[in-house]
Amino acid sequence: RVLTAPCLCLVGSLCASPELWSSVLGCGRLRRALALLLGHGLGLFLLTAPFHGWGSSGDILTRVKQVGPHQDDLDMRELVEWANESLPVGALVMADMTLAAKLRMISPGIRVGNHPQYESLTSRKRNRDYYRTFSCAPPHRVHEVLASYGVSHVVLNLTACKARMGKLDPFMDKPDKCGGATGETLQQKTFCWGGFLSQAMDDSSPAGAAHFDLAFRNPIYTVLRLRPGTTAGKQRGSPAPWMAPSSWMPLMSGLQGARSARGLARGAVFWLKRFGAGGRKMAEWQLEQAESLAPQDPIVVLMRGELKQMSGDNNGAFESMAIAADLAAGTPLGSSFAKRAAEPEALFQIYASWKGLLNQRGAKAAGTLLKNLAASLRPYLKATHNAFDLCDIGAWLKEWGELKLSRKLWDAAKRDPYDSCVREDWAKWEGRSMKDSELWRAFFRL
Repeated sequence: RVLTAPCLCLVGSLCASPELWSSVLGCGRLRRALALLLGHGLGLFLLTAPFHGWGSSGDILTRVKQVGPHQDDLDMRELVEWANESLPVGALVMADMTLAAKLRMISPGIRVGNHPQYESLTSRKRNRDYYRTFSCAPPHRVHEVLASYGVSHVVLNLTACKARMGKLDPFMDKPDKCGGATGETLQQKTFCWGGFLSQAMDDSSPAGAAHFDLAFRNPIYTVLRLRPGTTAGKQRGSPAPWMAPSSWMPLMSGLQGARSARGLARGAVFWLKRFGAGGRKMAEWQLEQAESLAPQDPIVVLMRGELKQMSGDNNGAFESMAIAADLAAGTPLGSSFAKRAAEPEALFQIYASWKGLLNQRGAKAAGTLLKNLAASLRPYLKATHNAFDLCDIGAWLKEWGELKLSRKLWDAAKRDPYDSCVREDWAKWEGRSMKDSELWRAFFRL
């Protein structure tokens, strides 16, 4: 589709060009009139035909009705926000090619060392050198190669790492090969997974700590800062215990600020989800590190609530999430609502995690909290055109007897009637079926 769309635009514009038809048909008043008719007629046909179901794509109106809510890539957004806020202007970053292209577009203050749009012998070499992070290369070799380009930070992508782990031996130098390792051994040896923690044979601390600091980490992305001029750990170390806080501690000094704390806290919850009871100790330790960086950050407090909920402590989880909501709103939601929330995005994220526990409490115990939470979220949901949650919370409040606020939420939600929740609840609120004209007005935001 990406490659075909511009070609179709060119063909369509040529077909609808009276000048082109004039040159084809020749001179003469009748031929010029025919050229005008053909050009404008074809243009009108090409514009209107898709609306009537012509072509393989089907009726556009049907496709409009299938538009769903935007799914935010929270991990990527966290990384970009941290990079734009924390990295110095001109910092040189290495990442996998797809991620490097994204960073180049949305982080204008930094430079990327490898980019797929610029093909040359040197770019291929840079990409190959970055791909050492997908191998079992020891930390000192990765550091030495990347430092030769002046790289200040290297981004490790968990998804890309899993896809390439143990598969690049045929293309790697002998010291960087994984040698047929499998399972947990392969994970601990592969640099982008746990290899950057590997211990030097004559030192009890991770060799990676001599070359890298942990600058940022969330469930998907890990950013390592290259230490300048390091020479320690020049031999391959034994794999470090992936689940041991002691393996991570020497790298933690590079983490600073609320952005890093949020990523680390979310990574702690992800760790417990991924590794279950065996990863609880490491998850708790990561969250404690995040809390030491930003103890009053609403997302860090929220992650403490999620960890409690995963441990079966629903009451403790509810209380932690209530504290997080108060911090994000900037006011105690048990007694009032915020006309302008302190951190509306964080408050919405808290609501998404908290709503199940709120619903369990019921209208009598949690009705006031839900009302104040919804009132605090309403400006943000309207500004972001989040019709689904406006509709969903409105129906919830209506069920709990809060009619005035629920109607305000519905009136804001119905401006986007192609949303799935709005379509489902339209007849309940409006007492009639939805008209196609209302769908089109919403589609063009009229």
